[in-house]
Amino acid sequence: MAEFRAIPRPILVLVSVASFVVVVAGLKAAGDILLPLMFAVFLSVLVWPLVAGLVKLRIPKGLAILVALLLVAGVMLGGTAIVTDAVADFTASLPTYQAPLEAEVARLNAWLVSMEVPPIVELETFVQPSAILGTVRAVALAIASILSNVLMVVIAMAFILLEASELGTKVEAAFGEREGQSWIADAADRVQRYLGLKTVFSLATGLTLGLFTGWIGLSFPVLWGLIAFVLNFVPAIGSIVAAVPAVTLALVELGPGGAVVVAIAYLVVNFSIGNMIEPRVMGRRLGLSPFVVILSLLFWGYVWGPGGTLLGVPLTVIVKLVLESSPNTRWLAMLLAGATEAVAIAEGTSGKSGGHS
Repeated sequence: MAEFRAIPRPILVLVSVASFVVVVAGLKAAGDILLPLMFAVFLSVLVWPLVAGLVKLRIPKGLAILVALLLVAGVMLGGTAIVTDAVADFTASLPTYQAPLEAEVARLNAWLVSMEVPPIVELETFVQPSAILGTVRAVALAIASILSNVLMVVIAMAFILLEASELGTKVEAAFGEREGQSWIADAADRVQRYLGLKTVFSLATGLTLGLFTGWIGLSFPVLWGLIAFVLNFVPAIGSIVAAVPAVTLALVELGPGGAVVVAIAYLVVNFSIGNMIEPRVMGRRLGLSPFVVILSLLFWGYVWGPGGTLLGVPLTVIVKLVLESSPNTRWLAMLLAGATEAVAIAEGTSGKSGGHS
């Protein structure tokens, strides 16, 4: 320890930075393996209550895990087929929408000029329809890429679920019965509650917006519902990003009035579910500070591309919840959380209904 302390601080900083760069490079190089593994961890936590429930019904653990794996495999295969068809149709239609969108943007810019609105920036340079529609295609392809790794995800889930039942024994041996069991139980409860409820609310958001866009006559309603479902896991900005391409397409197909209606629908659905229902059920917001969200999107997007952007933020939330469960790491959770939630964590009001300490 004395020799370690004798190392000059600049050397320690350089070694730490170099180590971080090496780790990031390793994560980037192993993205094809680690990204499906992260998705497997995500799904394993989500389906573990199902496995535990089947075991309580005296169904053998192996059979219960097999049922969960078959369910996940079926959903992934079906989702891959749906997303692939939607992407193919959308890609084929892109050239059709390019020119009308550019014309609508130019017309809107001319209207602003006629209304003598001070031109802070030319609307054509700020709003680029090709980039917006291209982003939709990139997000959908990222979803399809993650879902298509069915075999790798299912195999990883099998090992994770088999290991999960023995995790309590290992934690007890490593940390002691009371401390270890209490910490792991609290962390697991937080993560499972977050993933379960967030999936339900995201599914409700996606279904509602998908049905609405189909009812109003907008093309590709399945795609808009799917994107709304996935991006709802990204706090603060996910719902806004999900609305932009749908509103952009509505501008061409339904006109300015239809675009306004679609924008209002997204606003109402996301506000009612994300700002009213979800916080009441969860007890508080279980998200990240906006700065951490942006930083997480940039970092995981750089490391693993669009797939990392989709999974990085929810997994960062999970890391925060795990850190929050231990008094030794709770300060890190406060740094990741928003100001209001950080105060709640400090006061010991976090948890299921704000009552865990």
